[in-house]
Amino acid sequence: MIDGAKANIAMLGKAFDREDQAGELIANLDAKVEEARAAAAGKGTALVIVTNGGKIGIYGPESRVSWLYNTLDVPSVFDEVDDRDAITFEYLLQANPDWLFVVDRDAGVGSGGESAHRLLDNDLIHQTNFWQNDRVVYLDPAASYVTMKGYDALMLLLDQVIEAYDMK
Repeated sequence: MIDGAKANIAMLGKAFDREDQAGELIANLDAKVEEARAAAAGKGTALVIVTNGGKIGIYGPESRVSWLYNTLDVPSVFDEVDDRDAITFEYLLQANPDWLFVVDRDAGVGSGGESAHRLLDNDLIHQTNFWQNDRVVYLDPAASYVTMKGYDALMLLLDQVIEAYDMK
């Protein structure tokens, strides 16, 4: 996803004769990726989930949010998973990652479903490492679900990752 965004920026820079500006944006994105990678280094495993309509799904290392695992070198709690496989609270307790990154699809598309905060606030989740250590990161809903391939969205998401890791 990061490489795709950089290719789009370069293409638009060339098309609109703004290659210098495009180069600056790409350099800024590269620097932010490096900052996020450094912030995440050695901080443990992670899992990215999506909440939607009161249900939970997971995003794996080959999914639409693979940049968190692959670009930032954040270790996943698993190697293979289909994009948005449905899971249960019991699964989250069993997988028990150090960090949980949450994409609230309902909030991202404005459907008014149950909030991810409310959905995850339950007895099983309270037993997990990520909950007990206050390591649940609610990614910006619009940036993480709707506009995630754009420059501004990526910069926002990377800032959220950096802030989360730097606080713990």
